[in-house]
Amino acid sequence: MAISYCYEDTDGKLWITNEEYASQVNFCPYCGYTAKVEVKEK
Repeated sequence: MAISYCYEDTDGKLWITNEEYASQVNFCPYCGYTAKVEVKEK
C-alpha cells in the first residue's frame, strides 16, 4: 500500500491513506508525525 498522505482527526487519532483505504496508526512513516492518541490493542 502506497501512502498518499496522513491526517489527524478531531479525536487526535492519526490516519494514513492511499485515498481508497485508511488505517489508524501510531506513527506516520511518510512524514514522521506521532499520534496524540495511540491505537488501542484489543
